[in-house]
Amino acid sequence: MLNLYTLLVSIIILCCSWKPCQQRQDTDCLHRCGSINIPYPFGIGPPDGKGCYSNPKFAVSCNSSTPSPIPVLSKFNLEILEIQRSGRKGSWGSLIVKIPTLSTCSRNNNSTEAKWMSNNLTDSPFRFAGDAVDGNVFASVGCDGHAVFYNETGGMIAGCTSVCSPDNSPSAGAVTVSRSKCYGYRCCQVQLTSVHKHFMELKQYGISVGTTNTSGFCRTAFLIGKKYLEAGPPLASGITAVPVVLKWGYAPTWFRKHAYLI
Repeated sequence: MLNLYTLLVSIIILCCSWKPCQQRQDTDCLHRCGSINIPYPFGIGPPDGKGCYSNPKFAVSCNSSTPSPIPVLSKFNLEILEIQRSGRKGSWGSLIVKIPTLSTCSRNNNSTEAKWMSNNLTDSPFRFAGDAVDGNVFASVGCDGHAVFYNETGGMIAGCTSVCSPDNSPSAGAVTVSRSKCYGYRCCQVQLTSVHKHFMELKQYGISVGTTNTSGFCRTAFLIGKKYLEAGPPLASGITAVPVVLKWGYAPTWFRKHAYLI
């Protein structure tokens, strides 16, 4: 009974340790950049940031050098598209960021291959979301070659390829496809949680793409938020960046799973 009492008291103290009233109210703290709201525990403020954001990993900068200001997650230099909060205290949620794609094209009758690694989110409150409903999927657009998805240690998690009809002209190079038809013709996708049970906790990933020596086509691969793949505008093999979902949490994992106790 004592242990249960101690545990409940600890949880209550944890909840009380983060309240909106602890945020700084002066003009040094901003919670909007352009058209994007930046809710606490994220925030825009001076270098010490005390009270503007919960800790430096939630610090946001606002790039006003463009016609429409762009919020950037300072620690990882990632453009923020949206911040979503969940839970009774808004202590966890989703962060939608823009992340580059990887492309390669066959040239001069030579096969090509390219590799790329994402930001490393280790020791941060963020992870790449693998949830089946509102997480990310691995996708690739192209008429030739292959795309492979790796974990942070270089272990292969998944791969896919897609084909095109013979009358596609290689001289076009790029391929465009409806996002709702990404199932093997011009575009392929993989639901990563179905092939890798630990993807839910992935902190870094890698991608490789390759083309053969005769196609003249390009192939592009990327991690992308599932709902953005399904509902967004047409995809093209020359696309340069896509929305990716990060999950974030302010409170410890155990507390997030048992928040109903408070």
